[in-house]
Amino acid sequence: MYYEFYADQFFLEHFLTDCILLSLSALVMDQAFHLRRIVLGGATGAFLMTVCVCIGWSDLWPLCMLSALICVAGIQHRPLRWWGTQFFTLIFVTFCFGGVLEALNEWYGLPILAGTAAAAGILYQGFRRRSRQNRRADSQACVSVTVGATTVQMTGLVDTGNQLTEPLTGRAVSILSPGQAEKLLTAGWETERGMCLIPYHSIGKSGWMKAVIADRMETVYGGKTVVTARPVLAVSAATLSLKAAYGIILHPEHAGGR
Repeated sequence: MYYEFYADQFFLEHFLTDCILLSLSALVMDQAFHLRRIVLGGATGAFLMTVCVCIGWSDLWPLCMLSALICVAGIQHRPLRWWGTQFFTLIFVTFCFGGVLEALNEWYGLPILAGTAAAAGILYQGFRRRSRQNRRADSQACVSVTVGATTVQMTGLVDTGNQLTEPLTGRAVSILSPGQAEKLLTAGWETERGMCLIPYHSIGKSGWMKAVIADRMETVYGGKTVVTARPVLAVSAATLSLKAAYGIILHPEHAGGR
């Protein structure tokens, strides 16, 4: 018994698969995609794997993957732990991809290319959602706002995209949810405390938000505490998050950034 081996077809299949695996691995590690490096890494891994199969050394596939990873990451001086994390993440992604692909072929009998595309899409959506959840968790802060005799504690989201400022003074502006504003402010606060208007622009929207100058805001984020005297807080007309996950969108300056 013998098998016909088409090296060109084998190379192309592994080139596509390696590019997918390297891209998914970068997504899991929350790293930037560099298309040229991923293509180079995929081509290197596929070429070495093809050579190993031709000479009967297919068990060396981990070294082929390591070579592909080096092409993507570049030959730089990095800690051994960093390389270990990158490599085992790539192995983990590989086994996840293989399991999903095998399940799809078993359940639906998809052709190899269709199965590869479907498995890549499923893992991409899953890993991207996980990455967003981790990034959102890393951006959460504990916030305490004081207005008069009332102090309310809430969860804040540090948003680097929030660059709102008070037009006259240029001071940073954070955005309160309607629910938290009701806890902090009494009816008629616009007249009692005074207010200012904050212009805003977002996708498909623009307008003005009412804003109050609170007495004090304390933010605990990234292991440090930032106290802001008389912070400017705009009051949103709409809820800031589904299920009220956070009550204030923080300007980076209010979290200790710029």
